[in-house]
Amino acid sequence: MDLLVLKTRKFIKEHKLVSGGDKVLLAISGGPDSMALLEALFILSEELKISLHVVHLNHRFREEAQKEAEFVREKAQEKELPATILEYDVPGYRDINRLSSQEAARQIRYRLFRKVALETGANRIAVAHHSDDQVETLLLNLIRGTGLEGLKGMQPERDWQGVSIIRPFLALTRKEIESYLAANNIESCLDKSNLKETYFRNKIRLRLLPLLEREYNPNLRKGLLTLSRIVAETEAYMDEKTEEALTAVAKPFSGEEGEGLSLNRRDFLGLPLALQSRVLRKSLACLLPGLKGLSSRHIGSLRRLASGETGASINLAGGLKASLTYNAILITREAGKPRLFTPVFLPVPGRVNLPALGLAMKAEILDQDKAPWPPDPKKEALLDYEAIRGAKRLLVRRRRPGDRFRPLGLAGSKKLKDYFIDKKIPRAKRDHFPLVMINEDIVWVAGLEIGDAYKIKPETKKILRLVIERDKYEEEAY
Repeated sequence: MDLLVLKTRKFIKEHKLVSGGDKVLLAISGGPDSMALLEALFILSEELKISLHVVHLNHRFREEAQKEAEFVREKAQEKELPATILEYDVPGYRDINRLSSQEAARQIRYRLFRKVALETGANRIAVAHHSDDQVETLLLNLIRGTGLEGLKGMQPERDWQGVSIIRPFLALTRKEIESYLAANNIESCLDKSNLKETYFRNKIRLRLLPLLEREYNPNLRKGLLTLSRIVAETEAYMDEKTEEALTAVAKPFSGEEGEGLSLNRRDFLGLPLALQSRVLRKSLACLLPGLKGLSSRHIGSLRRLASGETGASINLAGGLKASLTYNAILITREAGKPRLFTPVFLPVPGRVNLPALGLAMKAEILDQDKAPWPPDPKKEALLDYEAIRGAKRLLVRRRRPGDRFRPLGLAGSKKLKDYFIDKKIPRAKRDHFPLVMINEDIVWVAGLEIGDAYKIKPETKKILRLVIERDKYEEEAY
């Protein structure tokens, strides 16, 4: 087995990027990196017990794009792998939305790849980013300006709207990939646009990096990768502390000012400055998914408000408003709008907080004879652990248009909207029920009912118990 394949296998196992039974969508452009990824994961697929599906997007940027699409299709057929070949007018999308070519391509690529993943039942999307891409990303972020988040760079695995993006090649260099292709006579396509200095990233790769290594530090790449690893470790720890701090100082709020979060002013100001900014950002994310329109300037304004005079207020992006009372910092959105929370992942086993709802959720794995029976449907669910197919975490999110659910005993699925109507759940209350998901499949409408596919069967040996825990600030949601 080639060294590149061995290193890829080691990296996948170290970071637990796949589990037996996973279906992996391979994002294959036809370029050298992605063709090496196709070959390596094809070789490892039997050992790792994973199935593969190739996906390719013709962005319509270049004349040779159609030939590259056919090339990828042929290579997938040679390996008897299913393939989905897509085409999209990315230049048109770029012009309409006033984006750069690279950003427009990235947005469309991930959007369509996620759609294919859901349609094919894939729970992983593998991309071929390697360590030299990582170095370029770190430099690009530094030049544009970034916080610690940007210095993490790309991570081996990223959860994206219920599908995991995995990067099995992050420990490899471009030179290692090129040597592997040459040694094994693996064909690939050359994207000539990568050789043009038109794009900012290309300038970094072709001009800036060689200059810095030649004139300033020949070990620059190694140093930047070490920095990325240290920052990632630090950020993981700080995320944990931020979650603890948010749970301690924040509670759901509803009043004349609107609905949102109330932060205990004294407790908040007692936090270290680094945690204050993170808690504010997390609070805003609970109310405005994606933090659209919010920036570090808004976080700074909120911190100044917290130390200001009672009665002061500021307007934020996305219809949010912050005001100061004697005891609290109120971050609210317009009354009557549903309380939102950002999608979060529940580790299995583990626990996650849902501060916007005044709740937490816990997952534990039990032997069948140790599970409490019968479960209280308003606060817990007992599921067949085998039915979640070894998932390491479950997505917890609010409902979305088009959601479908298969309740207990139903032969097929129905619209979640119709399910709520049948249950006589008022429209105003429907956003108060978190959904526990595997990909786009509803495992549990928390507080109401589990999906039929996850019920306990006579042969069930292990049980996954999900429990809703209310904090001391709970509101009447159910």
